[in-house]
Amino acid sequence: MLTDRFDEALAYASRLHREQRRKGTDIPYVAHLLGVASIALENGADEDQAIAALLHDAVEDQGGLPRLREIRARFGDHVAEMVEHCTDAVVEPKPQWRPRKEAYIASLASKPEASLQVSLADKTHNAGAIIADLATHGEALWDRFTGGRDGSLWYYESLAQAFTDRIPGPPTDRFAALVGQMRAASELAAASVIIGQFEGGWLTQTAEQPRKNDRIEEYLDEHVLDATGASGRETIVLSTGMVGRDCRIRCIVRGDRHQMQGADFFEAFTRLRRQILEPMGLIPCCYGASLGVWPSGMARSMGLGLQAYRIEVGEAAGELVNIFDTGDDVMPATVDAQERYAKRWLASPHD
Repeated sequence: MLTDRFDEALAYASRLHREQRRKGTDIPYVAHLLGVASIALENGADEDQAIAALLHDAVEDQGGLPRLREIRARFGDHVAEMVEHCTDAVVEPKPQWRPRKEAYIASLASKPEASLQVSLADKTHNAGAIIADLATHGEALWDRFTGGRDGSLWYYESLAQAFTDRIPGPPTDRFAALVGQMRAASELAAASVIIGQFEGGWLTQTAEQPRKNDRIEEYLDEHVLDATGASGRETIVLSTGMVGRDCRIRCIVRGDRHQMQGADFFEAFTRLRRQILEPMGLIPCCYGASLGVWPSGMARSMGLGLQAYRIEVGEAAGELVNIFDTGDDVMPATVDAQERYAKRWLASPHD
């Protein structure tokens, strides 16, 4: 249960960071602090951790050690300790970027789990923002970061390994999945885009070539799937792409091409199933169309809806799976059946 302490910390954090903006944007920095606190709470944080999430950048960006002493006086030793553990520099100018990040990663091996969970929430929010911005700005995004593309990917992959070693579980799995998507999105933004349609197909063009129209789509992946039907199994081919921030799926089935879009890929896939495939009597054999698989709101908003959790009524959410992957445990289901099961799971008691 959150108390007035959390409210005080929220107002305090807002005052400290009021003039600050997210790197390379006009987004108020408090949006990041709220996002980190939200993720921490969704991951099971207590009030001290939620307060530390709001204040995790206060020492590094807004006052150094004097600010840490003020946080300790206002919110106690435990909050101050976690904020300090989320800080990789307390002096200006900051030490060189690479040695500072190497030292921070090494320090995670000895920090308490409570502090690691706050740091994990911070890095999860950052990773989701990077993926979203890569979809909009492409490789130019990395110009905002001191470490550039290679250094930033090294840093996030090293963090994913360090968190996996110390605090394994669904929240860390979610972060590791985002880091994998970050590298994939960066490589694809550097390599190729899909431009419109060309003679019934999609034309691939390297990023260095001039763009010929305003229907720019980033190519992500292609999936060849089985689908169950009245006459047995059939093959469908799905290609995923993006137009701005819209997620699109192209489907080739029975010789025809169909396209569906959504705010994330799970939404686009659900619409494709409901409006195209199910009226044809087809159910894809993949996790995204399986009973007992459902995405969290965070996976959909920060991971493009490409990941979902295994769920079982009465049990906590299990591991993350890619919605277009398949396995022996896939249980093909209609959209309605999958949604009904997810509602039963949400209504059931589970830790």
